Amino acid sequence: MKKTLIVIAVLTAVLMAASSVTFAYGGPGQGQSGAEHDTCIKEYLSETEQAQFMAVITDFKDRMLELRDIMRELREEGDFEAFLDVREKRLEAMEEKHDKLSEIVPDELMDRFESNGRNKRNTSRESGSGGFNKQKGTGH
Repeated sequence: MKKTLIVIAVLTAVLMAASSVTFAYGGPGQGQSGAEHDTCIKEYLSETEQAQFMAVITDFKDRMLELRDIMRELREEGDFEAFLDVREKRLEAMEEKHDKLSEIVPDELMDRFESNGRNKRNTSRESGSGGFNKQKGTGH
């Protein structure tokens, strides 16, 4: 009985270790076609284009972190109107980033760049409350 439990425990540990490695490398069924779609477009750019691409990304990241912190403070303060103003600035920054990156990406890669899910995020200015609890009759 004791040997059976030890064998089961060892087999369970081996299977768990093997599944962890499998999922760490993209999981089952992640063939060449899956890996191809996950490749970042910057890997197809020249060194100069990559440097320009990363400069835009870094600038955008810093600006977005700053705007995110401001939005968090405004949400905590309950200032919905100011929150919406900062949210508008955030959406404008996202559009600016996309425009700048579009200038760097060569024409032959533009279809792939435009079809990337990260570039198709919903940027509707009409939807969402940004974490504010909307109550009936408040006008928000």
